[in-house]
Amino acid sequence: MQIGLVTAIVSTLIGACLGAAAGYFGGWIDHVVTWIYSTFSSIPNLVFLVVLAYGFSSLDSTTTRFSSSSGNQSVKRSSPYTSPSVPRFGLGPAV
Repeated sequence: MQIGLVTAIVSTLIGACLGAAAGYFGGWIDHVVTWIYSTFSSIPNLVFLVVLAYGFSSLDSTTTRFSSSSGNQSVKRSSPYTSPSVPRFGLGPAV
């Protein structure tokens, strides 16, 4: 619930600031804000979420290093996107 509340507040603040700037200044700022809104609203939500998830999964490394009192240790993390037992869109197991 906290994530949804923070997301709603941040998106409202960003939208209000952009809308106020577009309304006050007008001109090219209004055109840019309108273009950004039109561009994002024309992308289907599911496609946008898939692209966003892919972008964040590429940032995630499969090995995470952390420091402890006994020195550096390496921890292997498995991701549901790279697991060989999870089929990808019916194309067979992930390689």
